[in-house]
Amino acid sequence: MANERDSRIPVMPDDVVADPTAAPVLSVWALEPDTGNRLIMSVSPIWEDPGTWGIALMDCARQIARAYHHKEGISEDRVLDRIFELFDEEREEHTSAIRDAGQIKSH
Repeated sequence: MANERDSRIPVMPDDVVADPTAAPVLSVWALEPDTGNRLIMSVSPIWEDPGTWGIALMDCARQIARAYHHKEGISEDRVLDRIFELFDEEREEHTSAIRDAGQIKSH
């Protein structure tokens, strides 16, 4: 029987399950999901060029915008604008400490 925690764990996409070369690169957990104040991350720096993270993070932002659009009916552009607004604020002045939760081991 599934408990509440199990229902919050994302399902691994079929494409990932089917591809033996798939590798996790980023996991993010919200310890205080209502406030977003406690994020724990596990990062695996698999790309030679760290700039590749710019592409990956933009893809993440677009996926987040799409999810909010489907769940809340907010336009994707409006969600992206809000993400970038706070991204820029956080970039200028950190509001949270970065803790090392460890890295995902690559095989």
